[in-house]
Amino acid sequence: MKRSIILILHILAVTLALAGFISLRGYSLEGRGISWINTYTFEDSVQFSDMVSNDIAGIKRLAVLSQAFETDGELDESRLVVDANTSNGRMTYTAGDILRLGKKFGYNLDGPNHSLTVGN
Repeated sequence: MKRSIILILHILAVTLALAGFISLRGYSLEGRGISWINTYTFEDSVQFSDMVSNDIAGIKRLAVLSQAFETDGELDESRLVVDANTSNGRMTYTAGDILRLGKKFGYNLDGPNHSLTVGN
């Protein structure tokens, strides 16, 4: 009786281990199974490619925005950002106006890093 229980538990453990390996192989992100453990680097992953693409897109946006808001490499607060005709008349806002409004709501621009922070 004791041997048959041990044999059943052993068969069950082997079956569960095989089911686990099959699941890993079938449900991995790129269908490569568990082979990525030995041969797969982060630089070869889809996530890395997405991160690089996002960073490149951010650099392109920065280049476009730098041309729009900077003069000689420095933020030009007198640059016109919004020029609209409203029911109250013509409204114009410069980059400086928007920065001052943002500071009222807790946003701060870190010029050298070109980043926007929230809070103090």
